[in-house]
Parts: sequence; structure tokens; C-alpha cells
Amino acid sequence: MNDVNAPRRFRARYGDDNEIVLEIDPAVLTLEIAAEINNFYGPVAAKRRLEDQAGDLLAAVARLFAACALFCATADGGADFSEGDTRQAEALVKDTLQQEAEGWPTYESLGIRIVSAYVDAPSYEGVTLEAV
Repeated sequence: MNDVNAPRRFRARYGDDNEIVLEIDPAVLTLEIAAEINNFYGPVAAKRRLEDQAGDLLAAVARLFAACALFCATADGGADFSEGDTRQAEALVKDTLQQEAEGWPTYESLGIRIVSAYVDAPSYEGVTLEAV
């Protein structure tokens, strides 16, 4: 039997190598708060996010936050830290909330922490170019 208040971890990937591991504390990020966050971005999109995550509201919000955090990390030149680097992890969550402030609770009320991240920013070598 699963404890509904036990922290839950999610790995979010984008592209071939970029990933962020998140942990949600459902005692802080309650289903009510998660529903407010999900619904803030529109009822049609909220329904689609829930369907994409088989009705798992916390997973839908985790995926939404991960997309924001991946975008923020990319814009900031990337991120590369592993579990235990709380300084960089906290900074990425706070930067994400600062960039994406609307619809999200404060850092203290969020209940989401980033455990680890590897996000590679685009580089000259990684970009291909062709004349059109």
C-alpha cells in the first residue's frame, strides 16, 4: 500500500540528453494546490495534461514545472548537478519561479524540489546550418 503523503520523484527528459529529476512533497503541494496550478493555464490544456498523465494530477504539475525549469536552465546556459547539490538545485527552482511567477505558489509553498539536472544549452557546434 502506497503512502499518499510520501514524496514522489519524477524524471523529466527533453531531447536526447536533457533531464531534470524532481521530487514532490504532497504534504506541501496538495491536490488542491496542484489543481489550482493546472487549471491556471486554461481548462482545455489542464484536461489534456491530466489525460497525458493518466489522471495523475501531481505528475501533470511535475511535468509542467519540469518544462518551465528546463526552459529556464537552457536560457541560463544550462545546468549540471547531481543529488546533494542543494545550492544549485534551490537556485534553479527559485529562478524558474521568478521567470514563471504567474500561476505558481511561492518557493516555500511549492512542494517541488529539483534533485538533479543535466541541461545542455545550445552551442555553436550543436547547431546545424543550411542555406534555403
